[in-house]
Amino acid sequence: MDAWDGYVAPRERLLATVRDNVANFVALGGDIHAGAVTDLYDTYCGADAILAGTEFVAPSITSLELLKPGFLERTRANPHIHHYEPDRRGYLVVAFDVDEVRADFRYIDDAEDADTGIETASSWRLSRGTPGATEL
Repeated sequence: MDAWDGYVAPRERLLATVRDNVANFVALGGDIHAGAVTDLYDTYCGADAILAGTEFVAPSITSLELLKPGFLERTRANPHIHHYEPDRRGYLVVAFDVDEVRADFRYIDDAEDADTGIETASSWRLSRGTPGATEL
């Protein structure tokens, strides 16, 4: 299995270590054929779950996500997922400085056109000392 849900105990150990030792942890991911911004909690569920970090997932520049029926609706209804875009191709620009991390999702209009348009469709900030990303 390739996803974290197949490795609950190792994931929880990793995120507990992050929670206890790293302020404003940021994970960068990709290869899921979608752009995403997610909260990383120290446990999957429960009222006592503590926000341990933020994950920015870069979208695919060439491939679209092939979703099972109902997956998109369930994903977008998940309160830990703040941005999920499987229908557009593009890339992620992430800038780090002392006070913040900024992530800009850049999407192209047409992957088959070398002169295609491009736009920043969604931007996010993770401020120093404040857990979780905020959409700009």
